Amino acid sequence: MSINSRLLVLLQQNSRATVTELASQLGVSRITVKEHMQRLEKEAIASYTVKLKDEITAQQVRALVLIAVDQGMMKQLSSQLRGIHSVVALHSISGEYDYAATLCADNTALLDQDIDRISETEGVLRTMTSVILSTKFSR
Repeated sequence: MSINSRLLVLLQQNSRATVTELASQLGVSRITVKEHMQRLEKEAIASYTVKLKDEITAQQVRALVLIAVDQGMMKQLSSQLRGIHSVVALHSISGEYDYAATLCADNTALLDQDIDRISETEGVLRTMTSVILSTKFSR
């Protein structure tokens, strides 16, 4: 595995690791790590993020919403869904539905409200929602 690949794995596990810690784990100099990080930040790393503890995310209500879309409305609908705060991810998928949206809300009332907003959005033909009961693992 290349230094870049190994470095990305380490950063995904702990994006707060220091250059010194990363260099030690990779068996290379700090300068080498800095050079690789700078290159990766230009070419591969979109952002550094915060991963919440399971106890925090367990308090939130999450759902997957499959969305069938009028084909002429795909771009417009994507932009409109971006404006719904609880939509944390939107995936284009193959099959009977066109999009799969991941929603995350503080309670079921807010989740229900945003699912209704999605259903009522121009260009949405139908939806199918599944509430996420638990996450077995997340990377």
